[in-house]
Amino acid sequence: MICRRTYKLLGELMERAHKIYPKIGLKWEGHPKNQWRAPSGATIRFLSFQRKKDADDYVGAEIQFLGIDQAEQFTWEIVEMLESCVRSTDARIPTRVRYTSNPGGIGHGWFKKMFCDACRPIAIGKPVYLPQFKITYQPIVPGKAYTKNGQTYQFIPSRVFDNPHIIQNDPKYVWKLIALPEQLRKAYLFGSYDAFVGQFFRDWDYDTNVCEPFAIPPIWNVYGAFDWGYKH
Repeated sequence: MICRRTYKLLGELMERAHKIYPKIGLKWEGHPKNQWRAPSGATIRFLSFQRKKDADDYVGAEIQFLGIDQAEQFTWEIVEMLESCVRSTDARIPTRVRYTSNPGGIGHGWFKKMFCDACRPIAIGKPVYLPQFKITYQPIVPGKAYTKNGQTYQFIPSRVFDNPHIIQNDPKYVWKLIALPEQLRKAYLFGSYDAFVGQFFRDWDYDTNVCEPFAIPPIWNVYGAFDWGYKH
C-alpha cells in the first residue's frame, strides 16, 4: 500500500508507476481499486487518507509493505491505524514500513519524536562551504537505529546538498530555498526539524541547547511556565 494524504497528490506517484511497473510484468487494474497486480497475485495499491474514517475501511487488512509519502501531512491517528494493518501470514514475506517527510505539517510532532529525536543524524567531517551559493553546511550521516516493541526504526536524512543533480542542473531551486524566511529556510534548506513557523525560540539548536541528563543539585532554583495558547 502506497499512500498520500489526498488523491490529487497521488498523481505524481501513479505517473511514475505507469512508467516502471509494466516493464517488470505488473498489470494496471484501474479504478476504483487503483492497484497493480503481479503474476504471483501480489498487488500494489495507491490510496489517499484525508480522515480517520478513510483508514477505518482497512482495519483488518493484511499489508506487508506500507509506504507513506509526505508523512508529515498525516495525523498520528491515521498513521497508527494503517500501521496496525502491517502484518504477514507468509513467513517468506517480511513486513516493512517506509515514510518520506519534510519538516512542518500536522504530523511534524509525531514524526520528529519517532525518528529525528530518537536517532538524530551524526555530523561527519568538517563544515563545507559552497561558494556558488555562499552558504556553509555540515555533512551528516544517519544516526544509530533503535528497536522498540520488536520494531526497528532509523531516520535517514536527505537534504538538497545530498543531491548533486539538483545542485548542478537546477541551482535556481537552491536559491529559492535560500531566499525563504528564516524558519522555512532552516527547515527546507538545512532539513531542520527543530525549526518551524511560529516557533518562539527561533535560535533553538539541539546541539547547543540540549545536554545529557544529570541530577539537578538541590540548591538550584527550578521554575516552570506555560502558555495557554488561546490565540495560536
